[in-house]
Amino acid sequence: MKKNILIVVIIAIVIGIIYIIPKNQKELQTFKVEHELVEVTIKGEVQRPGTYQVKKGMTLSYLIYLSGGFTEYADIDQLIFNEKIQEKEYVIQKLQLDVEEFIKKYDLNQITYEDLIRIPNITESRALEIILYRRSHQKFIRVEELLEVKGIGQATFDKIKVYFYV
Repeated sequence: MKKNILIVVIIAIVIGIIYIIPKNQKELQTFKVEHELVEVTIKGEVQRPGTYQVKKGMTLSYLIYLSGGFTEYADIDQLIFNEKIQEKEYVIQKLQLDVEEFIKKYDLNQITYEDLIRIPNITESRALEIILYRRSHQKFIRVEELLEVKGIGQATFDKIKVYFYV
């Protein structure tokens, strides 16, 4: 008898739940969102140049992020980072530097041995030869006289001439 009462109670609960829950529940509205992908190529001064698929409406900064960011030589002055991608290809230009503006120049008649050996392509023996040449000739008249120094040929002279003046 207890068993029958338990079955009747369970059936009553199930029937009650069926009638209590409204039959016309509103379905949640859903929106189907499709992201249109576009292929964009980025070249030049980025870490990983190539073609990337991005969602339409993404910005140039996101494309740069995907490509690993800039190299140390990237010229970013003309870029608009929050611009939405509209082109099929972007080229990040290399920064044009006038290297001679950043080179410390030395007077050939005043430079010390210690300063000479800090200059690229001047070995200790070349530095010593420059000092000896200056002592034996009193002073340098022009930078081209470095070609007369033992151990300095045209190739070496072309690499080091930007560091000197007379």
